[in-house]
Amino acid sequence: MFYKRTFVKGITWEVSGIIALTIINYVIFERVGMSITVSLGYGILRIGMYYLHERLWKKIKWYKKG
Repeated sequence: MFYKRTFVKGITWEVSGIIALTIINYVIFERVGMSITVSLGYGILRIGMYYLHERLWKKIKWYKKG
């Protein structure tokens, strides 16, 4: 089952991280292309990881009411 809200939440969170990481990479490497490539690759990986993390926590009953 695909949960759109979890996916979109992950994307919007990660976009802010990608922007921040691109700025940091640019300050360090002073190469726009490299900064964007590294940041996008990292961001795509983290979106997938966030989605899986959210789905796993959905199944854990710990501290859930009801």
